[in-house]
Amino acid sequence: MKKIQSIVLPAVIAGVASILTSGIASANNVFVSNNGSNSIEEIASNGTTSTFIATTSDLSGPTGLAFYNGDLYVANNGTGNIAEFTSSGNLVTSTFATGLNNPRGIVFDSVGNLYVANQSSGTIVEIPTGGGTGTA
Repeated sequence: MKKIQSIVLPAVIAGVASILTSGIASANNVFVSNNGSNSIEEIASNGTTSTFIATTSDLSGPTGLAFYNGDLYVANNGTGNIAEFTSSGNLVTSTFATGLNNPRGIVFDSVGNLYVANQSSGTIVEIPTGGGTGTA
C-alpha cells in the first residue's frame, strides 16, 4: 500500500473558502475540505480545481480528511461524525465513527485504526478498524 502524506496548502486557491486539511490521493491529486461551503474540492496535478463532493447533508463542517484502502474519510465538525466516501465520491456511510467532540485531524495507522483529534475535549480518540465509537 502506498503511504499517503498530508500537506498544507496556502489559503489562496481560488474558490476555496476555508482550507482546514488536505490529502493526496494515488493519482497525485490533492483533496481539500472546504468548511465554508461544506464540500470537498479536488485539485488535479495540472492545477485544475473541481468539486469532488458537493454540498450534501452528509457533510457538515468538514475539517479533516484521510484516505484508507482507496476510500476517503471526512471528519464532520457539525455532526461529530466521520463519513466514508468511495474513491468516486459516493457515500458509503455518514456514521463510520460517531460521538466525537469537534473532530479535526484524522489519520489511519497501518492496520486500519483511525485516530481522531477532538479539538473541544483536547483528546485523541482511537476508532477501531471498521468504525464505531472511539475511546480517548
